[in-house]
Amino acid sequence: MLLTVSASHPESSFHEPSHSWLLNEPDLAKLYRLAPDYTSNFNRFDEIFESLKNSRYLRRWLGHSYYAGDKNGMPLGQWNPCYVPLGIRRQIV
Repeated sequence: MLLTVSASHPESSFHEPSHSWLLNEPDLAKLYRLAPDYTSNFNRFDEIFESLKNSRYLRRWLGHSYYAGDKNGMPLGQWNPCYVPLGIRRQIV
């Protein structure tokens, strides 16, 4: 199973514009019951977030749906990343 969620650091918080929770690593691990030895790159969170914010490619190709309203992660298409998209891969047995 592959899930995509939104991550924050250092604390989990509610992101009002997108009406969703941004979860930190401990909360993600607990909520999705990750094994104690899971692989993570959360130690590089700040570096990854900076790369995301400074990405000319992502800014240029921001999906059209973001321009349609203010109830999303980039209200009215304004480039201002507030969280990191995160993938969780979990094997279901």
